[in-house]
Amino acid sequence: MIRFPLLALLCCACVWALEPLKVGPGGHYLVTASGKPFFPIGDSTWWITRTTSREEASEYLADARRRGFNMISVAVANRIDDGHRNAANVYGDKPFHDDDAAKPRVTPGNNPSQPGEYDYWDHLDFILEEARKHAQYVFFYPFWCSHQWGSDESTFRVLNRANAFEYGKWLGARYAKSPHLIWTLGGDNFPDSEEKRAVWRDLARGIAVAANDGRSPDYGRYFATYHPFHGPAASHWFHAEPWLDLDSFQSFMQRETCYTSAAEAYSRKDPARPVINIEPNYESRDGQASYEGRTVDASPLFLRRQYYQTFLAGAYPVFGNNDLKMFVREWRSLLDSAGRREYLIYAKLVASLTWWDLAPDQSLLVSGENREVLRQPPYVANFTMKVAARARSGEWAMVYFPDRSEATVRLPAAKQIWTAAWIRTTDGLVSPAGRIRGQETLRFLPPEGWADAVLLFKRQ
Repeated sequence: MIRFPLLALLCCACVWALEPLKVGPGGHYLVTASGKPFFPIGDSTWWITRTTSREEASEYLADARRRGFNMISVAVANRIDDGHRNAANVYGDKPFHDDDAAKPRVTPGNNPSQPGEYDYWDHLDFILEEARKHAQYVFFYPFWCSHQWGSDESTFRVLNRANAFEYGKWLGARYAKSPHLIWTLGGDNFPDSEEKRAVWRDLARGIAVAANDGRSPDYGRYFATYHPFHGPAASHWFHAEPWLDLDSFQSFMQRETCYTSAAEAYSRKDPARPVINIEPNYESRDGQASYEGRTVDASPLFLRRQYYQTFLAGAYPVFGNNDLKMFVREWRSLLDSAGRREYLIYAKLVASLTWWDLAPDQSLLVSGENREVLRQPPYVANFTMKVAARARSGEWAMVYFPDRSEATVRLPAAKQIWTAAWIRTTDGLVSPAGRIRGQETLRFLPPEGWADAVLLFKRQ
């Protein structure tokens, strides 16, 4: 066995100068403005602008770049409720007067040594600039809402039809020309009524007006997505909207929907869009996660299954640690957590391939797929389902085994010979698995003692 050369596989997109992102040819992946494929390697850092100092933010961002991350998430402002989400930032500053998004708290000057000058927005400016310096694109949330704890009422007290357009204009005038931002509307919100959807449309229109220097809205001048709550992807609600460039869904606490949600979003056409699993389940210290009285597995194996099932269905997952996302409970000790390391193993493995050429293809699995569809809506796939994809060029193919069970594989191209290798998802260890000829049918079983595995085929 040999060990997977992780550092050699660091995606070069991580160290390019930050150009604006756009949708690549065919619609299923991101490219930079100059056309270079961009592979997302994201870390969930929702509350970095609220819970870190300047020094802490710089420390985290330098570490993120060193490890190979190229995307973070920033919640600009939050709904009001009696929980921790409405707290001021570490300097005691809040974003709005009177909890009204149309009334940003802005003071003259921005000197951090002068508390009367350095306001909430100056601190956000600093963090966004540090992110740019450290080669991090930013999922930029104008307002984090969520769908939990009665949040609709508290959210739309702050952001609503009366002020969303003006807030969008103000925020757009300040940030719309920043090339490294992916404007992320919603923030875990379930847009299940026309009234809610209208708020997000107003916000998007305000940004587009500001991006076009106050003239008619130009949605092509910024790049945007929507972060929905559990259930359908953003395109289910906003497929026809001119501002939706990047599709997204979340599999947090709903592990069974991971593959099917990604596959459904990937299959949408006119237009096709890249798809992000923007909020998979979080790594936690005790290996469990609880939500609304329900406890689920949040072990490293659980997380790995989400990453590979998401990618092989045609989408891209980000990483999240439940404590690191809020920078609480000794966050520095979490920078090298098992879940974080294993996410980077996934990312660097995929980034070593022509990943933008991926085509999901379950037909590679002749038997042993372990597909089970639950008998109740939303008819989701079994979380232990094996998933497969190949390069359209025929250069490579991949099968993910979420457990140690056998599968029969048949690759295309009758005259082609492929070399096979097992890759251990916990540390990148590689074990040769022989050769297979196109249209030949062979059975494969992961090495003994492996909880899950990737089977990678490369054309000779």
